[in-house]
Amino acid sequence: MIEFFLLTSLVILALIMFFVKKYINAILIYAAFGTILSGIFFIFNAPDVAAVQMTIGSAFIIFVYIIAIKTRSKIKVGFIETHICLKNKVKN
Repeated sequence: MIEFFLLTSLVILALIMFFVKKYINAILIYAAFGTILSGIFFIFNAPDVAAVQMTIGSAFIIFVYIIAIKTRSKIKVGFIETHICLKNKVKN
């Protein structure tokens, strides 16, 4: 019975992730997805896989995603046109 509940919640969370607009909400749903998935692994007699999923999938990856989102607004990429670029632009 609990297996059916957990598997159904995984499907629901996977569908919800398609419609989430904010990055932080998607990360939180992904964390819940990973936690439920590790519970399913534990119920199906794979405690080693459950432990790895919990530590790597639900903790470390979420931490990396949050850092990436926080630093995303601080990184700016640009370019400077030089005379060489202008000469090549005119010739073509």
